[in-house]
Amino acid sequence: TLRVLEDTLGTVLARQPPTRVPSKDWVTEVQRLWPPLLVGGLHVRFPWHTDPAPTEASASLVLEPGMAFGTGEHPTTRMCCEWLQ
Repeated sequence: TLRVLEDTLGTVLARQPPTRVPSKDWVTEVQRLWPPLLVGGLHVRFPWHTDPAPTEASASLVLEPGMAFGTGEHPTTRMCCEWLQ
């Protein structure tokens, strides 16, 4: 609990009163915030992106982000994208 943490730290933590978060479509909101990526010459995009690949892209890869492959920003994902080229 918060009290145990305060006792462990030897300090009193600031309290913030709860605030109501407005209802919204959080899936759409998160998707809006994930832009396509250019990894080398590979245009990495997601199914909801409809814009054409940039001219410097030699190929496109459509990812379905999730637990296994994610957003394309993790170093191992970038490494796999570089290997694909």
